Amino acid sequence: MLLEQTWRGVSNNRYDFQVHPNQSSWPYWGGVYMLCSKNELGWVVHYIGDSDDLSKTLTPGDDNELHSSALYATHVHIILGSDPMKRKRIARDLTAALQPVYNANVNVLEQLSQVA
Repeated sequence: MLLEQTWRGVSNNRYDFQVHPNQSSWPYWGGVYMLCSKNELGWVVHYIGDSDDLSKTLTPGDDNELHSSALYATHVHIILGSDPMKRKRIARDLTAALQPVYNANVNVLEQLSQVA
């Protein structure tokens, strides 16, 4: 049985995600993904991103920095979508609303690299 979870962005738009256990096999398709774990209070979102190819982004590998944060995720929430502008808009909307810790760390590193 496929689990689903609805999340709201800062815009108040609702997004319906499919919930998969981490370490699943991932489709060769674009989409928005959320690395999550569950505790007694509900879902904890560690990272939100978008990808042209979820199979490459979510599969561990030498060139995949994302995997370090995936180690804490027990589940991955996914919305499939081929439109890159729509994916980025959804990811930004949810990131602004949920403020996952790994997204904040990525933003700080990006800002530091621009100063250097």
